[in-house]
Amino acid sequence: MRKALIVMLALLLALTGVGAYAFREVNAPREAVEYTVTSVYGDAAAADGLTVRLGETLRGHLLWNGTVRLEESGGAYETDYLFAPREIYEKDVPSLRGVSVTEDYFMGAWSPPDGAEPTGIDRAKAELFEETEPGTSRRRRVRLADYYEYYPLIVNIELPTLFYGYYPGQGDGAGPEAYAVRRITEFFSIPVLEDHYVDIEISKSADGRWVDTSGVSTSQTGDSFSLYTSGVVGEKACYFWFGNRTSQGALVDTSRIPGGYGIYALPYGHVRAEHYRGVELYDGPDVFADELAVFYPVDEQSRIIHLGMSGDRERLTLHTVEDGVYTVTVLSAQTAEILQLLELAEYEPDGEWADIVDGEGFVFIRIGTKRLLVLSENDAGGYEKRIDAPLTDIERGEDYLPWNCWNTRDMVFDGEKLAVVGAGDAPYGRYAYRESGCGFFAAVYTGEGLRYYGLCGSSLDEANTAAYGNIYDNSIRPRVKTPVKASWDG
Repeated sequence: MRKALIVMLALLLALTGVGAYAFREVNAPREAVEYTVTSVYGDAAAADGLTVRLGETLRGHLLWNGTVRLEESGGAYETDYLFAPREIYEKDVPSLRGVSVTEDYFMGAWSPPDGAEPTGIDRAKAELFEETEPGTSRRRRVRLADYYEYYPLIVNIELPTLFYGYYPGQGDGAGPEAYAVRRITEFFSIPVLEDHYVDIEISKSADGRWVDTSGVSTSQTGDSFSLYTSGVVGEKACYFWFGNRTSQGALVDTSRIPGGYGIYALPYGHVRAEHYRGVELYDGPDVFADELAVFYPVDEQSRIIHLGMSGDRERLTLHTVEDGVYTVTVLSAQTAEILQLLELAEYEPDGEWADIVDGEGFVFIRIGTKRLLVLSENDAGGYEKRIDAPLTDIERGEDYLPWNCWNTRDMVFDGEKLAVVGAGDAPYGRYAYRESGCGFFAAVYTGEGLRYYGLCGSSLDEANTAAYGNIYDNSIRPRVKTPVKASWDG
C-alpha cells in the first residue's frame, strides 16, 4: 500500500543518526514514494501491461517494495515498506554452477607436502629464490613446458547439496572429493604450449626469508592458454565445455582427452556404500568421476559459444559457430540425439561476441552490436525464432542501460514481446553509480525490433540527495538478490 514518504524518511533518519538539517531538507515532500516515467525512444503503448517490481533497502533495516505498471499514459504505482530493528538478510539462491575447471599455474599449483621436492612453477620459484640475494628481488621469464607436461588444474563442483574444491596434494587424499578431483584433472590432460611463458618474481628479506610479494604474472612473449569451463546442471548430470583456442587463436591439443573435444557430462547422485573412496561408510552425494565422458563431440574447428538448458531440463541448447554461421543445436539431455538445428545469423568469431540469456521459455541472443534474436520454446519441445532484428543506433550507444546492467537485469517474454528491465543509475556527487538507483529502465522488443525504451525515476533517489548529499554508503539502494523483476500482466 502507499505510505507517506515523511514516515519512511523519519525512520530512516532515526536509524542512521542524520542531523536536524537533513531532516528539514527531506521533510518537505509529504507524498508517497513517487515514480516518474520518461520515454526515451519509441511508443509507450508497446510497454502497456508491463509490471516492474522493485526492492530497495537501507542497510537491511528499511525495506521498500515498489510496483510500477507501465501504461500508454505513463504508469500506475504503489509502494509499501518494512522497518526491521534487526538487519534482514536476503536468502542465498542454491548454486547450480556445476563443474568449474581452470588452470592453476598462477597460484603456483599446490604446495608440496613437508619434506617433498617442489614441482611445477613452485620449482621455478625455488630455483630463483636460491639465486636471489637477501634483501633483494629478482624477476625471470620461464617457459611453462620446462616445468609441466600438462596444464595444472583446479576443480570446483557446486551442486545444491555438494561442494568440491579439493586440491591434489592436500592431506592423505582420501574421500570422494579427493578422488573426484584427481580423476577429473587426469581426464583433462592438455599439453602445455611450447611457447607459453610466464614471469616469476621473488623477493627475499634481509634475513633470507621468503617475502609475500613473490608471484607469477603473464608474459607478453609467445602464446598462452587459459582454461575456463562453463555449463549447466541437469537432473542426473553436469554438462560443460571449454574454449579450445589459445590467446593467438591456435587450437590446443585435446587429443589426450578421452573422446576428444566437445560437451562433457559428469553424472552425479546419492551414494550409500561401505569402504567407498577410502571412507568406512559413506552416505551422501557424489559425482561419478569414473563415468566422466564426452557427451556430444564437437569438431575442434567449430567455436562453442554457449551451452544452455530448457526449463524442464530435458533439452540442451548448444550455441556454436559453424563456417561463419551462428548455430543452435538442440540436444536430448538423456541421449545426445539432435532434436533440432537452427542456423540463425552470420557471425565472425574473431571480431564478434554474444550476450546470451536462457530465460523462462525463451532464449535471448544479442550478437555484438548487430542483431538481437529471441527463440521461444514451442509445444513440440523445439524452438522457434520469434524476434530477429538489427540493432538501432540508440542500442549501440554507451548509455543504453539494457546492455550495461548485468547484475540487476531481468527479462520476460510473453510469446510476442520481450521486456528487458533493470535498476537505473544513481548520481553521487560527480559520479553515476551504475545499477545503484531506486528507479529502473525498461526496453520492449517485438518482431520488428526495439519498440520502446524508457527510464523511471524514484523519489527515493531524491531523498538520498536531500538527506545524505549523495553519500553512497548511507544511501537507499536496490536489494542485492531481488532488485528488479518484470512480468507481463493482463
